[in-house]
Amino acid sequence: HHPLVKISTVYVCVKKRRRRVSQACQFPYALKALPDVLAQKWDHPEFEPYRNAFPPEYRTSPEQFKAHVEDLTARDVKIAYLKNLQGKSHISSNHLTGYLWQSGYESHAYATPLYSDVAPHLELWRSTGFDLAIYSSGSVFAQKLLFQYVQKSRDTSETIDPRPLISAWFDTTNAGPKTEMGSYRVIATALGLRYEEVLFLSDNVKEIDAAHEANIPAIVVHREGNPPLPANARDRYTVVTSLAEIEIGGSKSAKIDDRFWKR
Repeated sequence: HHPLVKISTVYVCVKKRRRRVSQACQFPYALKALPDVLAQKWDHPEFEPYRNAFPPEYRTSPEQFKAHVEDLTARDVKIAYLKNLQGKSHISSNHLTGYLWQSGYESHAYATPLYSDVAPHLELWRSTGFDLAIYSSGSVFAQKLLFQYVQKSRDTSETIDPRPLISAWFDTTNAGPKTEMGSYRVIATALGLRYEEVLFLSDNVKEIDAAHEANIPAIVVHREGNPPLPANARDRYTVVTSLAEIEIGGSKSAKIDDRFWKR
């Protein structure tokens, strides 16, 4: 058994409740903001760079522009002027996807739903002296946008902004792929910590394996609706279903044994 008081920083893999932050859900969210953006900003200098990036035949009217965007999205066409050149998981403010996504959040067309235990436990861990970091396949821009507009509860459109709780943000550009050992060592080094001083939380066992290979302690957070865990997962890993089950530095939590560390 290893003392958890060694942990200085907790870093988590960002997921929205019941949906991954990255991959195919991103642009459908952005599309929700498109009608309002076209109605309000079609001729606005702020929107001009995004409009002018499209071929001339699709810039003749907001209706033509919208129809083209919807067609590309329906056919899942990956094209530079629509999505970031680095791929859908790296949304940035420099491309239409990121602009629409940001506009949608700012207009409260949508907010980020988190599991109910996440924000309270981030606050608890931060208030008791632990630094918090995010590591996601979504870009740092997308991570910060998600955290800026977190839904306060399932029954309200009111949002909270827990970004001040987070000390560092990592993605596959500044850290590396999430299933490679080296990425986790890059993060620990960037944080100025020894590997054993960092705790990684994720619902993806391949990411947990990569962290273990880097000698970084890690916990599987398995949520309802997630894909089933491998048959031997509970023998190989520490598995929890809520952040309330995790004990760090003496606060209440699940019993964590050698599965918490690489064997």
